[in-house]
Amino acid sequence: MVADFARAVAALRPDLKKARLAKPLTMLLFGMINWMFTWLKPEGTLDHASIAPMVADLFLGGLPAVKAPRKVAAAA
Repeated sequence: MVADFARAVAALRPDLKKARLAKPLTMLLFGMINWMFTWLKPEGTLDHASIAPMVADLFLGGLPAVKAPRKVAAAA
């Protein structure tokens, strides 16, 4: 699975090939996902369906790309 994701990262950012960052970036993504269980609570305002796009946006576009889920933005 790591190799498959690393290939996807490398395809998205071929300019990073020389730096050999596909696997480290993949592991950063996995770390972000794998540790969500420590803080993402079923009774919270975020659920897996609303957090998934945020993870993708953060990983692919950085903080400026992240948008609040509709239900969280409406509650604020």
